[in-house]
Amino acid sequence: MIDIEIDVFDQVARAVSAVSPDAYVTSRYVLKPPSFPCVVLIETSNLSDERRADSSGKEKASRLRWQAQVFSNSEQHGKRECKQIMGTVCDAMNMAGFARVVCRQVDNSADPTITRMVAEFTATADSALRVYRR
Repeated sequence: MIDIEIDVFDQVARAVSAVSPDAYVTSRYVLKPPSFPCVVLIETSNLSDERRADSSGKEKASRLRWQAQVFSNSEQHGKRECKQIMGTVCDAMNMAGFARVVCRQVDNSADPTITRMVAEFTATADSALRVYRR
């Protein structure tokens, strides 16, 4: 398996911390964030890219999918805060070589007073740890 999770998480977490130093950033899903704003970055799939397979028996590339969730409990500026932080996440993922597939605001069923945005990203990483959008 080609694994770049730590590098991607670190790059995005640093970017988020630069614009929102109080943000809680984690790579584990949280039902109710311990503090706000909160950013959850998770690699949701890592699949062998069979299009790049050869007879060596070694994995040549992996197709990656990531999800970012941003939570805010600000009553007046929750949507604005989520959008600002998600913009930073999107820029950092773009710099890491990922393409955004979707970004949307979703209901936060655990607590409707919390604003939540979700984005998903895809890329392919090869065995030399180079990242490609396609």
